[in-house]
Amino acid sequence: MKFSRTGSKLGPAAVFAVCLGALPGCESRDIPPVHRIAEAPGIVEVEPADGSTEVPVDSPVSVTFSCDMDRESAERSFRLTGMSGSLPGTAAWEETTLMFAPADPFLPSASYLIEVRAGAMSADGGELAEDFSAAFETAGIGEAVIFTEYVEGTSNNKALEIGNVGEVVIDLTRCSVEIYANGSVNPSFTIALGPGNLAPGEVYVLANTSFAEPGIADRLDRWVNFNGDDALALTLDGVRADVFGRIGEDPGDFWLSGDVSTRDMTLRRLPGTASGDTDGDDPFDPSAEWTPHPTDTFDGLGRFPD
Repeated sequence: MKFSRTGSKLGPAAVFAVCLGALPGCESRDIPPVHRIAEAPGIVEVEPADGSTEVPVDSPVSVTFSCDMDRESAERSFRLTGMSGSLPGTAAWEETTLMFAPADPFLPSASYLIEVRAGAMSADGGELAEDFSAAFETAGIGEAVIFTEYVEGTSNNKALEIGNVGEVVIDLTRCSVEIYANGSVNPSFTIALGPGNLAPGEVYVLANTSFAEPGIADRLDRWVNFNGDDALALTLDGVRADVFGRIGEDPGDFWLSGDVSTRDMTLRRLPGTASGDTDGDDPFDPSAEWTPHPTDTFDGLGRFPD
């Protein structure tokens, strides 16, 4: 077979194609498609790391995979367990990292297990070959005092309940309450607590001198005189242990979230709250950790949980 020297030149690929169709035994055949081998995922990082101790009770949980995942499959294979079984929560993703937020903070001095079962699928169909697990332990609470009840009632019916949710006795002379009025960034006045001790599980009630039921209070003080737009801070050795409201913000007349208001209400801290909000600058959502009760409700003062 001869090719003309005139006209356009044929490239090697074209010549090869012509030969396939022209030479005996080189008939064109259908070439089967090349199938990509699915990538089997692995786990490259987990937080908290396996074997971690003294993990904060509000620590985030995350699992980072080696490749893009079928997210629904990965979430079905994921489980976080404690002493009472599987923990509820919400999942979110950041690239190849599955982040899990438990519905409630971890318990102090407790053991937890992160698990991802074999079979979790990557985005292209590969499967995790083996079960994965990572165990960690949370830190003990040690010293912890928080606001456990807030009364903003009619006239001078103002009161605060302070609870020891830690593991050791607290000398109340180490504690004080700061009141930040009308969006102030500095304390408008400070109430030093004590004398006396507060054992784990016990509460201390601080109320206005004109409180309707003074017998409930451990101490009456005229400076317990706040409104729904005032932020409060509980300090231990001068360091903020808990903050109610947002320091430096004037919310108008009150902070409000759903049916939970800081004005004309009694608010009780959710049972199981093991630590305070030490960040006075973060946004304040009263419904996150507090339950509402009608104005001038005092029957829960003096005990926590109620």
